[in-house]
Amino acid sequence: MADANPLWRSWGCCQALQTLLCSREMQLVLAQVRKPIREMRKSLRDLPDNPPQKMVHNLRTRSRRLEAIGAVLLTRDNDKTRHLIKSLRPLRKAAGEVRDMDVLEAKVQSLLRRSRNQSFARLILHLQKAREESAQQLVKDFWAGKKTVRRKLKQFSKLVEKQLNEIPLDYEQVRNIFDELSHWPRLNAGNLHEFRIKIKELRYMMQLMSNANSALMRALENVKMRIGVWHDWDELQRIAEEILDAGKDRRAIDLIAEIKGKKLGSAMRAAQALRTRYLRTHSLLEVVEP
Repeated sequence: MADANPLWRSWGCCQALQTLLCSREMQLVLAQVRKPIREMRKSLRDLPDNPPQKMVHNLRTRSRRLEAIGAVLLTRDNDKTRHLIKSLRPLRKAAGEVRDMDVLEAKVQSLLRRSRNQSFARLILHLQKAREESAQQLVKDFWAGKKTVRRKLKQFSKLVEKQLNEIPLDYEQVRNIFDELSHWPRLNAGNLHEFRIKIKELRYMMQLMSNANSALMRALENVKMRIGVWHDWDELQRIAEEILDAGKDRRAIDLIAEIKGKKLGSAMRAAQALRTRYLRTHSLLEVVEP
């Protein structure tokens, strides 16, 4: 079936992907791959019993980026790539749970400073306890998988350096995600988070392109951020309704719900603007720059 999206056709027509196959471009791509591998190895040096927020954030984002890179890179030994992604996944998920508690606690702390409502103080205690439990699991997973992940990272790095000049990047993966976003169903609170996940995948993959459209990259980052903020408030409302008393703590629960509603509106507007500007355009806009 012919491509229905003229934006993707313009990408193909300008032959930007073929340009990436030249030696100079391959060196730029190789540098983009080396950096997250190097950063991830740095994150795997040590992890204290009560890991600080920045350390947790770095571990999570670097793991996720390597998973995206593994999906877009083709090598002759795909097993090594799959094994690396599999070994990273427990660390990424455990770090994500700790990160969630850090972010949610910061939001509730700001509400407590504004309102002095002691309902928020009780909610903070719950989040701190949940953070402590999640951090214990993260530390356990870290030390259990550290040597394995470091070894697989080293193998993956050597594999990429050896074969990247011989084997093209799997831009079919990029195209598939782009097309999926272009034909996404009507956005709503039920599918907005999944939309964000695909946005993040596309952005990580496009970071391997030396001439990716900078305006599009900024738009993807903006949508990712706004949906992420809404999702955090949505999760906070769920926890508040579970932990707090529906009667005595009603004002606190309602305030969280009100903020969540505003963040949803902001996220929806940004996502719709992205779809109109890039994903459903009928002009010859390009996702790469000349």
